[in-house]
Amino acid sequence: MEEKKIKIERVRNTQYVCNFKNPSMTIVWPASKNKQTIIRELSQEHVNELLMNSACFDKGELKIIEDSDEAKEIVKNIANYEAYINNTHSKEDIIKILKATLGKFKSELNKITERNEKAFVVDVAKEIKLDNATKRNYLAKWANMKVEVIFGEIDAEDMED
Repeated sequence: MEEKKIKIERVRNTQYVCNFKNPSMTIVWPASKNKQTIIRELSQEHVNELLMNSACFDKGELKIIEDSDEAKEIVKNIANYEAYINNTHSKEDIIKILKATLGKFKSELNKITERNEKAFVVDVAKEIKLDNATKRNYLAKWANMKVEVIFGEIDAEDMED
């Protein structure tokens, strides 16, 4: 009987590399571009190796596509399930957060804990040219950056006389 493969997706705009021990192999997920993400099918053995020896799911580096009972069971049993959910947003998810009401925007951003996920949010905000000044200021403070660094401009209030 053929082993069921689990689909693993890379949604961030940077490359990710996994080195496996048994059998020895390397798998590369290129950076996602536009709305295209990279999906690789891994054996359950390799997924288990990632779960036991890596924080790639907790940190949102990789996302399990829940298209089978086996995949849903794996996600349900991720040790830090909450971190997994809060740090594995697709570009579309982030756009929804950025366009949400201010309260929802702040609430959803505050759930994100991983530096790379925060960088992904900032990149998407720049790409869609987030234009709400309140959201831009909050995003900059949340990301521990200056608004002008993120958006490449200086707001009138930042200018010296």
